[in-house]
Amino acid sequence: MSNQPEPTKMLPVDSAADDTTANLSLGIYAPTDAERQAAEDEAMRAAEEARARAEERAARDRALGAVPVTSDDDVVPPAPPKADNDKFFASLGLVILRLVLAGFIGVRGVQVIFDITGTTQWLADRRVPRPEVSAWLLGVLLLFFAIMLVIGFGTRYAAGLVAAAAIAVLVYIQWGYAPMLAEGQAGFLGDTELLVAAAGIALMCVGSGGWAFDAAIRRGRAQRRMYYQ
Repeated sequence: MSNQPEPTKMLPVDSAADDTTANLSLGIYAPTDAERQAAEDEAMRAAEEARARAEERAARDRALGAVPVTSDDDVVPPAPPKADNDKFFASLGLVILRLVLAGFIGVRGVQVIFDITGTTQWLADRRVPRPEVSAWLLGVLLLFFAIMLVIGFGTRYAAGLVAAAAIAVLVYIQWGYAPMLAEGQAGFLGDTELLVAAAGIALMCVGSGGWAFDAAIRRGRAQRRMYYQ
């Protein structure tokens, strides 16, 4: 009979359980796949929030002029769509109307200033208060409004004031002081002022068109709104 000890039999052990037991015995914790995925998602979320905060700070600094604008920031926004009144034929018609009206009131303004005595007497005959001051004011305003209409700056305001002045002349000077229809008179009394009032009201309602300073200002304002959206 042999005195050697009987060899120990090895039992099959699950490898995953054996690895977990080994890690626990060594004091090492191995995260699971779900835990690793959650950690990666959290890291990506934190990075995205940091990037968004950095972009907000950079945009705020650019708006305040705190940082110089780099070439990467020189992004030209797309041109805003044209309004109907800014298109070719509408702009052509409106610029013709502006120039005709400006030419008419500009000539009248020059005539008023160069014949201030006659204009003063004409206003005095129609009982306009302080006719000499009114004559100078009328001539200067007519020239000023004519320039505004030619360049298309403040067109609605200039046209509205021209229409108001023409209506005032009709109501307080022309009509009521002489017969509207007279023998040998072409048309009727105040027909020119009536046309001026109608043209002024039309420009006040529809604006200057695309060929004017007003249109350039509108387009610049629209581009800035699109850029800062």
